[in-house]
Amino acid sequence: MDKFLSHKQTFDDNKASTSAQTSIVPKIKSRKYSQEYLNFGFTITEVNGEEKPLCVICSKILAADSMKPNNFKRHFETLHGEYINKPREFFESKLKSYGKQKTFFKKTLSVNEKALLTSYKVSYKIARCKKPHTIAEELILPTAIEIVETMFGDNFAKELQSIPLSNDTVSRRIDDIAEDVEQQLFGKLRDKLFSIQLDEATDRNKDAHFIAYVRFWDGMSAVKELLFVNQ
Repeated sequence: MDKFLSHKQTFDDNKASTSAQTSIVPKIKSRKYSQEYLNFGFTITEVNGEEKPLCVICSKILAADSMKPNNFKRHFETLHGEYINKPREFFESKLKSYGKQKTFFKKTLSVNEKALLTSYKVSYKIARCKKPHTIAEELILPTAIEIVETMFGDNFAKELQSIPLSNDTVSRRIDDIAEDVEQQLFGKLRDKLFSIQLDEATDRNKDAHFIAYVRFWDGMSAVKELLFVNQ
């Protein structure tokens, strides 16, 4: 009996040892970027928090596990064989050009976002003041450019020229704003009790308009909003 127990214990120990060995997963060491890789035209860039090799010649990004000299050499000789005898200074120049280009695109994107936001804000003001849509392109933008040019110089004034404020653009912006306001109002009314007030009004041309207002509580405040207008 003792012999059986001893044999069983030995078997269990071996099983536990084998299980422990199989449960140990070796860690894959990720290679770090080396400045020597620039000799093959490669630098690094960050994609979703992960460093990946990037070719400064064709801007192609390789997988993170491709951080090996052999992979860089194969890519370089296969696609960019004409640059094999180029000195390191050539690739350093390419790297600087890539950095400037990246900065330019970031700056351009930032300017475009600001120009788009400004376009919506101006269009909103035009709608609130009930002015013709052409006033933005014919009066507001030229005046703003002259003001900025006089106060701050030509460089700042040139940035205003990228603001889209044509007649059709302003019209689209106002439609977008109206649709967004409507959706926000509908979203508030979905889970609230509300009352509707109906009214009739006549404009300068003596055309009758059917108007509907909606009243509801928004937090601690009583709110009255225009629901729709039909002629």
